[in-house]
Amino acid sequence: MPLNMEHTQQMKQQMQLTPQMLQSLSVMTMPAAELRDYLYEQAEKNPALEIQADRFEDGALSVAAAPRRTEQTERSVSAPAADEQSSLFQSFIESRPAPEPSLQDSLLAQLALLPLDAAHNSLCTRIIQNLDARGFHEAAPQELLRGGETPALLDECLRTVQSLDPSGIGVSDTQESLKVQAARTGNTSPLVSFFLDGHLDLLSYPKTAAVRRQLARLDPELAGTSSDADIESARQFIQSLDPYPARQFGNTVQYIAPDVRVERLPAADEADVQNEETWENGEPKMPVVYSAAHEAFRYVVLPVQGALPEIAVAPDFVSFLQDTRKDENSAEQRRALKQSVMQAQAVVSAVEQRTQTITRIAQAIADRQQQFFEKGPLYLAPLTQQEIADMAGVHETTVSRAVNGKWLSCSRGVFELKYFFSSRIAVCRPAAEAANSTDAAVPAAADARGLSKESVKLILKQIIEEYEHGNHGKPLSDARLADMLERRGVKIARRTVAKYRAELQIDSSFKR
Repeated sequence: MPLNMEHTQQMKQQMQLTPQMLQSLSVMTMPAAELRDYLYEQAEKNPALEIQADRFEDGALSVAAAPRRTEQTERSVSAPAADEQSSLFQSFIESRPAPEPSLQDSLLAQLALLPLDAAHNSLCTRIIQNLDARGFHEAAPQELLRGGETPALLDECLRTVQSLDPSGIGVSDTQESLKVQAARTGNTSPLVSFFLDGHLDLLSYPKTAAVRRQLARLDPELAGTSSDADIESARQFIQSLDPYPARQFGNTVQYIAPDVRVERLPAADEADVQNEETWENGEPKMPVVYSAAHEAFRYVVLPVQGALPEIAVAPDFVSFLQDTRKDENSAEQRRALKQSVMQAQAVVSAVEQRTQTITRIAQAIADRQQQFFEKGPLYLAPLTQQEIADMAGVHETTVSRAVNGKWLSCSRGVFELKYFFSSRIAVCRPAAEAANSTDAAVPAAADARGLSKESVKLILKQIIEEYEHGNHGKPLSDARLADMLERRGVKIARRTVAKYRAELQIDSSFKR
């Protein structure tokens, strides 16, 4: 059958994302710390985008923030004096935090102080470089041997590396790490060695009598020579060891920069605050505040000033493009400059849109969670992203992008925006009846919408703390906790209680 080729025309509608829209979505997704790095990177790449100020750096501007000079702009933009450049650079260097040494750096520095020959030093260096972040071997130590090196030399080098600080590194797993730490302290009693030799699970029994029964079953002779005091002493010693001794390295403190803050103001000031806008060319540029009235007071959501560096399009580039005089600059150069200005404007617009969208969504959250801001986490209401999307007038996916990695500051602390979204737990009796209950913990903010998952978890924690730390003392089982929650108006299954208890990092009644 012959194949014929022919041209056909077809009309269809198709939506495509422009590069500006893709950039806006990317900026919306970025947390503040990541966006900060992105803006400095864009300012370094694009001379038309300049960072005017950065309050987060406490006045010390990064060298990368300075706009680059080109032959076209050198004539109109004068470079700062040499002493000013030196002062800025010195401030930048002094403001940078001192780098913390890694595990390998610390071990190699200690190794350099030991009187080792070349063969031992070379193999010990390879062993150290083979350790992961926990201080354990990544590849088997035998694979590090080279021509002429013997297993006996490897054993000597392993003992050398294991003698360095922190104690317990240069091993294969946690069990071997605990053994090395015990050996270095000198406490290698038969009972400690027995537990560390694959029997650590025996120490999970809370009572010494239960440990003794299991010990008698596995090693009757050792059980006969060990008292209850010996077993308890061995337990406390092993608990004092660190299963991950290298955790102190490579852990830098991550500071949170809130994107918005919530303030409680009298309702009488609402009109004044709502009129706070920034103006540009006679037109409102972007509303910087949203408010929600609540009886005699209201909660106002404002963007945090200084969370991000202040960026703008370099005015010299704009004025250069607006100059209609004919000069030596070619049309290709003007197109390149125009492209740089357009890219800078797109970044500025994307950041402004991100700030405005996050603020609007945060205000919708504040409107819905007014009881939380007024009375505390126990009154966190059930909330879905679709509800906030409807209130803020955006798509649900926009809410998902806006709340991930974004933080809100209020009088009760700093919370990630997605913290305020919680699933609904139905109540099994009217809220009025629950409110009149004399129990220690009652459902908070219980209404037709029910309780949030976080509220139920806090109620569960309150029951455990008040009952077990009070006059009763006996640990409550998950089934008993489920019954006590039901008497307070919250009916959930026993396995759900166990799940919430695990999320609260509370042990089972057996371990408690």
